[in-house]
Amino acid sequence: MSEPGPKSLKKRLLFAAKGVISIALLSFVLYQADLSAVWARMSSADPLFLGLALLTPFIGYAITSTRWKGLLAAAGARVPFGRLYRACMTAVFFNQILPSTVGGDLARVYAAWKSGASREVAVASLLVDRVVGVLAQVLLAAAMMPLLSASTLPDVTYLIVGGLALGLTLVVLAVFLPTTLLASVVIGTLNRLPGPFGKIAAKLEQGFAPYRGRWGVLGRALLISLAMIGNVVLMHWLIGRALGLELGLQVYFFAIPLATIVMLVPISINGIGIREGIFALLLGAYGVAEADAVALALLAFSTFLLHGVLGGIVFGIARTPIREAQADVLPDTPKAALGVEP
Repeated sequence: MSEPGPKSLKKRLLFAAKGVISIALLSFVLYQADLSAVWARMSSADPLFLGLALLTPFIGYAITSTRWKGLLAAAGARVPFGRLYRACMTAVFFNQILPSTVGGDLARVYAAWKSGASREVAVASLLVDRVVGVLAQVLLAAAMMPLLSASTLPDVTYLIVGGLALGLTLVVLAVFLPTTLLASVVIGTLNRLPGPFGKIAAKLEQGFAPYRGRWGVLGRALLISLAMIGNVVLMHWLIGRALGLELGLQVYFFAIPLATIVMLVPISINGIGIREGIFALLLGAYGVAEADAVALALLAFSTFLLHGVLGGIVFGIARTPIREAQADVLPDTPKAALGVEP
């Protein structure tokens, strides 16, 4: 048996480190919340509301596919809605089996590319889709903050939300401004950072070109993103109702977008441990017992796990050659651009 190469060994060690962090974080949160209390809350959840929550991701696939289809069309790529919908379902499967919360992006890019989009457009459309979606989440969370009790929020929360909103706005403007001046500044800044950031930005400049000056495309994508967030909040609200939680919608519209963004931080496997901790922190600030917040997080995770199984079935039927995609889609672009471990 051959010895693993340096890259393979590094990948295994990184995955192992994330596994240890995930277990440690989840164990700590469950210990703090009392595992027996969490299990009791999950066991007593209303199955009707849980069943309704289980249906919401199907709506989410349609909303995401609509936003993505519009971004592809703006770049001249006409991809059938049904193919994008299947790709979104398959992406949930890969999000569960790959050690990254965005691992399914590769399957989505591959579907767009095989449907006629160029490799640059396929990747650029997905990155714009991602960034616009996260920007909408941050803006919505910021809009909810004045409606919440300021005394429950640490001062650093305002700094974090404001910093994210400013940074993501600059990135979006770098893509959509008619002039390339801001894009050049962003690329120049990224080139000074360690890792593949500058190479990615320079490589995708051609893919971003069709979006310059297309404010209507941006506005439509932001509106669809708000609908997507509303659907995600609806799922968590239904799970909250299943648990008997009495929370105002403004709390959900603030906490869920922020929690989703925090889970993108790649320090654990699929956000395990981070998800439960951030739910306990954010919802606990508004009177939710720790056991209830963790139960909500685990039930939401279980919902995505079930949809991951459904996505795996769709993947098995479609038989998308994901290894071929990994080799063929922008082979010169670091896998980090697609959310895949290098």
